Amino acid sequence: MPLKKTDTNGNSVSLPIGSSFPAAWETTLLPWFKRVSLASFTSAEPTAVVTPYPSCAAFLREKLVENSVSFLGIKFLTPPQLRELLLTDHARALPLREHLRLLLALAAESVAEKSEDPDLTAIAKSIARAPDNLLRVFDKASAAGWDFDHTGPPAARQIAKQFRNLVKKCGFQMIYEADCAAKKSARTASPRFNEMLVIGFTSAHWPLLPLLQAAALSARHATVVLENPREQIRTSDESWIGTWEQSFKPSDQTTEISERAHPFSDLIQPELTANGWSNKERPQFLVGLNTTEQAQAISAMVLKFLGDESCTRLGVLFPRAGALARLVSDSFTRAGVPHHDAIGHLHPGDFEQPAWRAWLQMQQNHQLESVLRFLETNPDSLGELSIEGTRKLLRRAYRDILIDDINVLSTYCERHTQKEAMVRAGKFLRDIEFLPARSTLKNFLAETEKILSQLKWNNRWTQVCQFADKWSDALPSEFSRALYLSWLQEISNSFEVARATAANHPYSRVHLLSYAEAETQEWSHLILAGLNQGEWPPAQSESGFLPEDQIAELNARAAQCGQQGEGHLILEEGKTFLIGAQDERRIALRRFAAALDSVEHGLAITASLVQEPA
Repeated sequence: MPLKKTDTNGNSVSLPIGSSFPAAWETTLLPWFKRVSLASFTSAEPTAVVTPYPSCAAFLREKLVENSVSFLGIKFLTPPQLRELLLTDHARALPLREHLRLLLALAAESVAEKSEDPDLTAIAKSIARAPDNLLRVFDKASAAGWDFDHTGPPAARQIAKQFRNLVKKCGFQMIYEADCAAKKSARTASPRFNEMLVIGFTSAHWPLLPLLQAAALSARHATVVLENPREQIRTSDESWIGTWEQSFKPSDQTTEISERAHPFSDLIQPELTANGWSNKERPQFLVGLNTTEQAQAISAMVLKFLGDESCTRLGVLFPRAGALARLVSDSFTRAGVPHHDAIGHLHPGDFEQPAWRAWLQMQQNHQLESVLRFLETNPDSLGELSIEGTRKLLRRAYRDILIDDINVLSTYCERHTQKEAMVRAGKFLRDIEFLPARSTLKNFLAETEKILSQLKWNNRWTQVCQFADKWSDALPSEFSRALYLSWLQEISNSFEVARATAANHPYSRVHLLSYAEAETQEWSHLILAGLNQGEWPPAQSESGFLPEDQIAELNARAAQCGQQGEGHLILEEGKTFLIGAQDERRIALRRFAAALDSVEHGLAITASLVQEPA
């Protein structure tokens, strides 16, 4: 019996489900795009397609071009872009990750200073120095619908409580809170979209469930394409599908109309005898001595595959951005092979210059060598003094007293009135502006502006101040300089993703992607690169704040039987699946199985004999 949807904005949601992208393309996606291609110009509301990554949208556009279907007027959105559209009417700001780390560090530092329990003090100091581990656990548990005051360890609950108070005081709203609010608002609000297609999302995207359901509720007609469960993470997959069905309607099974070969899908079986390969394509295994040799092997294999008449779309999958992906892209560029590098490489910006990094180190460490490194990278601050003479004088003074503290050295130099050069060097050290040991965020920013203005780094200050000008007044309490400098270093990250001109062809035959981005795509040939232990699947460690057995217990408590009866797995309203370290590995194996299923003609697997640091 079809389930009745209780929402009142009059929209309709369909849930087609299939085992592969070709099945969804032939029976659902292509007819959907043909239907909306003309309607997108006549409707007052926009038509949108939501995919996990831009590369998935590029693949869909490529398929539409092949089938001569127009996609003008259709918006292709990723989850951050979708969230920005849905939250335009919400006044509360979404905080940057860097801001949350600062607030959690402030909360931990405050608890450490006030606590009389030595164990709690030690834990709080550790969290203040490295807050990201606790923040990830807090985010995961809260996004899954669990109260951290009941699920988190007792030692961290007091810190988490103070952290929530600081977030509220700054006027911030956590992303998962905003997503849930958007879902609640979408139930009764007028539609924002005419047609909505959601594709490429699986149980690996549980934290996005409220946002995706808000998107479905925000359209007059929404189509959410689901994928059949895979063995690697079957329980989570079944709960993902069941929760969608519970919220809207039963899914409609789709079947693949035209048969497509899956010669490598059996590779993930526990055992494969020699007879099993008699009528199948064989994968090619390539092992290089190091990263450079592996990149050369990948490039040669790509050129070999491109010479095959059946090669229509070739993917090279990497564990992450790094040297291997960049070397492969560079080799294609030198060979004149057009390709699409969806990974790219990081290009340093203004804040990655040596002078800025040296200034941060000098502010943290008021010692001679830190000052000299800054002066070497920013000689303009010396004025009429020379770097060679200043270095020689100050190191001589250090040898005399064996103390490298700047204040002590400046006093020592200024007392040598008979030596003018020593006095000038001491006065120069005295004039160096340092941030106070403790202050409020507002005062820290004011002092930073003053110092950067003296250094004529106005452009850098302009970029810094935009991150805190609206909420710095909400933190009246003083905190340590170390926390402020850690936050300042994080927000001043100006790396940008860059790629060569020859690597920016989304409609080329060759694509460089991560394993996660390759889902919901199909390939004639595929190269699985970087398959070294620890590289992929990436090594996952259990968090001390939320052990794996507790995660399994919480997921079991959230699981329920749906309205379709026995076997219909769903999660309790307001809950999502809590993904732990073991689940992350299962998700990686699921993606590996999907990659093997998606290739039709040729497969190569590469690794390095010697693992090198990135």
